[in-house]
Amino acid sequence: VYQPANDGHFGLALPHYAHFTSPIRRYPDLLVHRALGHVIDGGKSSDYFYGVPQMEALGESCSMTERRAEEATRDVIGWLKCEYMQHRIGDDFNGVVASVTSFGLFIQLNDMFIDGLIHVSTLGSDFFHFNPAALTLTGERTGTRFGLGDPLRVRVANVDLDEKKIDFELIDAKVGRKKGRKSGAKDAQAAPAEKGERRSSGSRKKDGKKAAKKRRGKSANTAEAAGNNEGKSKARRKSKNKSKRRKQRADASADSGSQQSSKRKARKKPKPKPKSESKSKRKAKAKTKARGASSKRTQSKKA
Repeated sequence: VYQPANDGHFGLALPHYAHFTSPIRRYPDLLVHRALGHVIDGGKSSDYFYGVPQMEALGESCSMTERRAEEATRDVIGWLKCEYMQHRIGDDFNGVVASVTSFGLFIQLNDMFIDGLIHVSTLGSDFFHFNPAALTLTGERTGTRFGLGDPLRVRVANVDLDEKKIDFELIDAKVGRKKGRKSGAKDAQAAPAEKGERRSSGSRKKDGKKAAKKRRGKSANTAEAAGNNEGKSKARRKSKNKSKRRKQRADASADSGSQQSSKRKARKKPKPKPKSESKSKRKAKAKTKARGASSKRTQSKKA
């Protein structure tokens, strides 16, 4: 608010401050230049042609007209942004969380400086708690947390040119989301409300690291369990194959043994014995042999 009292500048920590620019762009600048010219010409505050009531009225009028001009500028820029994005419904963009409210996230697109809203109802089936101290939205069931500066991938869902509003929808839930404990939402609300404390960025990083360690441990356990199950199934298959092979070998050995035993039996069969001759026949054969031998001896003696 423009006023004749010299209250200094809080942001610059100056005890004396007057707002003006050169060259002159606004009416307050013209008033300051007139006052400086009056002092340079040797004039005094008592003979200045603007009194205190007039300066107060001019200050209020200039403040009001300046705010009105800024609102008109924002309206025109907002309308032009909506008119530009109206032809890009369905396109995907990268952005960051510029503001967090109880009803959603305001996203600013990278390199375009166009803002839009992701309503809290489109963030998922979880119920999100708003922490005004930390400016975060935290899921009650999943512990998913959205905060300032989180990078997100969004899609242009709707553009209202009359209301000068752009609606986004989250298409990449993995980018920019931070997961903590399931009780993170209750802690985020209870800590500032009951104890009046703020969670520092370091504590949030520690919680995120702990949650990441837990997730890695769970994934490692599941992978180990899956590997154990797979190893057990492999061992079972190997044992089954071994038992089958053993049975086949036993059957083959039994078949070969039976064949060999049958061969041995065939080889060991005794030859049929010739039929025994009667005693009379044997005596007759002996007599004929004896006669032949005697006749040979007589022939040899005669010779």
